[in-house]
Amino acid sequence: MNDFTYASTTKLTKVIQDKRISSVELLERYIERYERLNPRINAIVATDFENARIRASTADEKPLKR
Repeated sequence: MNDFTYASTTKLTKVIQDKRISSVELLERYIERYERLNPRINAIVATDFENARIRASTADEKPLKR
């Protein structure tokens, strides 16, 4: 499995456009990374995962602009 969580935004845009990963799948990888790392480093103090999931799902439903 490719680890897109460390990729550039240019690469992420391309893999989403090519349907190699969905916005929801990518978001879930970032959330997993946050849950694994943030308790130790406490870099993020506020989250809104519910809204992020809604927005990612909405983005996946819209036709992609190229």
